[in-house]
Amino acid sequence: MGLFEKKFCAACGNEKGLFGKKLKDGNHLCKKCSSKWVYQFNGSVNIKIKRKCSSLTLDEYNEFVEMRERNLEELQEFSRTKSLCGIMQIDEDAQEIVFIDNATFSKTEKLYEKNPPVFKAENLVLSELTYSASTEGKTITGKATLESSVYLVFAFEDPLYDVGRICIGTIKAVAGTWTDKVTESPEIKEVIDTINEMREWGLKMALESDIPMYSDDCFWRAVSRAQEYDYLTKYGVKDILHRRLGNDRALIRETKKKYNL
Repeated sequence: MGLFEKKFCAACGNEKGLFGKKLKDGNHLCKKCSSKWVYQFNGSVNIKIKRKCSSLTLDEYNEFVEMRERNLEELQEFSRTKSLCGIMQIDEDAQEIVFIDNATFSKTEKLYEKNPPVFKAENLVLSELTYSASTEGKTITGKATLESSVYLVFAFEDPLYDVGRICIGTIKAVAGTWTDKVTESPEIKEVIDTINEMREWGLKMALESDIPMYSDDCFWRAVSRAQEYDYLTKYGVKDILHRRLGNDRALIRETKKKYNL
């Protein structure tokens, strides 16, 4: 009996079927309900859910479904004021980012069906530029010309999603000079400037709030990055250290050394 015993979905009550999932606490989900846990975006940006469905309890699954429903409400209130790279939709007033292509974003029904996560700027901890270059040919002087894809790698302090890298442009240049071309590109500069502004806004929110928005490690990395880009305007590093750590001199020294503050 055990092997062929019918199992039913704990979420909807239908039969689990062959392609359903078993949860950590022994409950089962049918294929339709378990598919709600999957969020896939195949394109210039890769967003993944951090945990597998099989690692959840039924309560955690139900909590996730409610979170996705709340996300849909936030998406309906999202008002795009800027679009970058054809893949980043930004609400500058609400300080929110949605990663979805322009074509999908413009089709309301399709957008709500995909229900892409709405990320808050206050949770944007770090963003790094990376490059991948491939030799394309040679100039008349014999120097190799490279086509380099430029990627922005995001780090969000988000309990559910991991956001991968997003391609923000392609640069062609003679070998050894393409890094300069990156900084000269107005399209890429606009992306970087926008992200820096949003990150600055998020950092200010964290500094001015009594509730710590970031884990300590993410917070101090963000402060270090802010120091590097010189956008600590309202508070200096010394103020931030004392606001976060009080007057613990040993901890302040250790933090300054660890994060190069």
